[in-house]
Amino acid sequence: MISEGIESVIYVSPQDPELALALFFDLKNRYYDKYPKSKSPTSKILSECENLISLNPKPYLPTLSVSHPGVLYRFIHFNSQLLIGVLFFTLVKSRKSIRKILIILSINSGLLAFFGIWQKLNYVPSDDLLEIWGIWDTPEPRYYFSSFTYKNHWSAFALLAISSIIGLIVNNWQRRGRDGILNILTSLLFFSFIFMIISIPLSGSRSGSLLLGLTFVVSLCLGIKHFKLSSIKTWLLLSSGLIALLIILFGLTKKLHQETTKEMVSNFKSQYENFISGKKPLRFLLWKDLCMQISKKPVFGFGFDSYRAINPIYQSNEVRSERMKGLKAAHSKYTPLVAFGHSEWLQKISEFGFLGVMLITPIIMAILINFIKCKSLLLKILFAGCFMFLTYSLIDFPAQTPVCLMTFSILLGLSFKYSELGNRRNP
Repeated sequence: MISEGIESVIYVSPQDPELALALFFDLKNRYYDKYPKSKSPTSKILSECENLISLNPKPYLPTLSVSHPGVLYRFIHFNSQLLIGVLFFTLVKSRKSIRKILIILSINSGLLAFFGIWQKLNYVPSDDLLEIWGIWDTPEPRYYFSSFTYKNHWSAFALLAISSIIGLIVNNWQRRGRDGILNILTSLLFFSFIFMIISIPLSGSRSGSLLLGLTFVVSLCLGIKHFKLSSIKTWLLLSSGLIALLIILFGLTKKLHQETTKEMVSNFKSQYENFISGKKPLRFLLWKDLCMQISKKPVFGFGFDSYRAINPIYQSNEVRSERMKGLKAAHSKYTPLVAFGHSEWLQKISEFGFLGVMLITPIIMAILINFIKCKSLLLKILFAGCFMFLTYSLIDFPAQTPVCLMTFSILLGLSFKYSELGNRRNP
């Protein structure tokens, strides 16, 4: 057990020191889970290795988990994804250009959803198949959708695109009336909208389906407030239409792909029963470990991209037990590490500390202020979509997928620019 574990650590260490650290501490955890009171020479070797690779970080000073060029490259890559929104804000000069960019984004997203639906309905499992377009492999074939390896991240991207589509359709109606609805462009946007909303439940994402319903509710409330529709009859009509749409979506998903619906219902039932019986879902356990991790370095955190390396040190026995269950049905042996904390906010607090995360507070406040003050319904819906992404990040890690973070950043940059140009009375 120890020789195989140390061999794996040595093998990956030159290229991926964070993974090497994670493998070592996971090995130590598994050893003491199996031999809790061991005082053998093996335990002394583990102790000596730990002393050689561990530093005792000061709670109130910045740190990095490892010193490696790869960390700098990933940090530059991460910041580039964020700053692309600033680039769009700087370069775009008119509201008309912003609407054109949103149209391109919306229609391309609809095409991705269409091909994802086609792919989902025609997927036949095969050991030699590259699932994503025959080009890329995916870690878990059950969880990919379209060109995304993870269904929840597709859903986060789809919700951003849906906010753009709804905003554009409403804006076309406001600016041109009936002519703005009965044209080719709005028809393309409408078809994109249909494909996008079908794709989320069809992907099997329960959190995405829940937030899709919430997106509809928020959009409905914004529309009612904006157009001052105060009659009870109107409220009942729109609410009934929304409920009917959600029921149709669920029924259509069941009709198109029964296995996905069964899995969603089955997972919900099992998690609900476990929760009632006192057994917490894995995500709750991961969040509990993350809170413990944060408490050790609350101000500056453990450094960028440190979660994977640091987490095994603070990982609870409950999490390890849950992760080990997957090995029973595995076709090949693997080390059940946890790469992400399933909460972008908690993971970023762990990495950057409360002080680092507080640096984005002005941006969140600016979103909130613009959302409240702006008179454009398009803007309100775009800002609502950005809020939905931030909400999704509480329970998942969509920002770890570059296209999700870049799309969020672009929509945010364009929204702020649209607001600024509106104040200048720019067309």
